[in-house]
Amino acid sequence: MHDSMPPARPQVGFNLMLRDPRRIVTALVLMVALVVVAVSALRTSPASSPPGASIADASPSLDDSTTSTSVQLILHVAGAVVRPGVVEIPPGSRVVDAIDAAGGATAEADVDQLSLAGKAVDGARIYVPQRGEIVVAPIDAGSGGQGMGTETVGPINLNSASQAQLESLPGIGPSLAKEIITTRERLGGFGSVDDLRRVHGIGDRRFEQLQPLVTV
Repeated sequence: MHDSMPPARPQVGFNLMLRDPRRIVTALVLMVALVVVAVSALRTSPASSPPGASIADASPSLDDSTTSTSVQLILHVAGAVVRPGVVEIPPGSRVVDAIDAAGGATAEADVDQLSLAGKAVDGARIYVPQRGEIVVAPIDAGSGGQGMGTETVGPINLNSASQAQLESLPGIGPSLAKEIITTRERLGGFGSVDDLRRVHGIGDRRFEQLQPLVTV
């Protein structure tokens, strides 16, 4: 009597699937669904970070240009410009940039009395004189005396001018400015501009140059 082996169940199940096409379709749909889930999981999982890397290291850093803002220079431009007033210009700008921000110099402006290439200083006042005006006392606003502007324009009063104001006159240096002050004190004040001739070191030629620039 021969022993008979029972039929394998998986084979029976496979045969049943072949006999029923709906089972095959269902199995294929399940396989496709599993593949889609696996691929989606791989795409959404974060990339592995190197050892010691933190969350902050993995996050994108902001560009310095977007996080920091340049502080503008604010200056007062006055005198012979198209739009006198307060202007804002970028750091590192020059005096000419501040004048341009005020609309530029007018046709009557005498920009040669200014140092247009001087560095603009925050909070400074730039005065653009007209032709015939005399730059007397440079503003000390951190400009280093680079022609940023003036507080006073017009003829200098010989009886009240400081040594610095006298030195701003053409041809007048420290020694001659002191001589003018000494003569002023000796005379008790200048009675007229002609008294400037009494200052040692001021001859006819220099007096003619200074006469329209001073008063008493």
